[in-house]
Amino acid sequence: MCQTLLDMGFTHTKSYEVDFKKIISHIPNHLLHHFIRGMFDGDGSIRYYDYDYAKGYQYHFGYTGLKEVCEFVAKFLRLKTKIIRERDTNTYTLKTANAPMIKYIYNVLYKDATIYCERKYSIFQEVLKLIHAEKKDEIKGVCWYPKLEKWMAACHIDKTNKTIGYYNTKREAEIARLQYEYDTFGENSMQWFFFDEYGITRQNDYEVVI
Repeated sequence: MCQTLLDMGFTHTKSYEVDFKKIISHIPNHLLHHFIRGMFDGDGSIRYYDYDYAKGYQYHFGYTGLKEVCEFVAKFLRLKTKIIRERDTNTYTLKTANAPMIKYIYNVLYKDATIYCERKYSIFQEVLKLIHAEKKDEIKGVCWYPKLEKWMAACHIDKTNKTIGYYNTKREAEIARLQYEYDTFGENSMQWFFFDEYGITRQNDYEVVI
């Protein structure tokens, strides 16, 4: 087994040097999220804080590792965040406090999951409950329109408010809003992390290439 791991790109000093591209080359694309989840279980963090000075809970998702590994994790999870070097070490950290982004990360990491660190999974579950309770996982640009007794989807673009349409259900309005965002901004949408959850029609599936 030791030789097999060495052949795959692991080394005796894995915390300081690995052939990460070689390691990844052995993992089928559809299993990558399981591999990333294992990395998160070992070197990742998920927390929430209740500070007296803050309005509501504060959330944290992070991962610490070699720079190349952090870059891959950030790209795979589509985290647009700075990767910061830890002082006096060769390790780096990426993190996000964005509540909808953390929910998206959870959905990616635990898709079809049966093996995981119970402690971190439980904390993730607690975080998601708090995010939902604080309504931080709601789609922006959707509201109830009493005059028509329908849900309205709208978007503020080019300094003007654009009404996308009126719908019988909130879900229909949310999908319409997200589809409009994708059609207008593509993957640069501010709410892209909801696309998969709401089944938004996209031209190409997102695929990680290293």
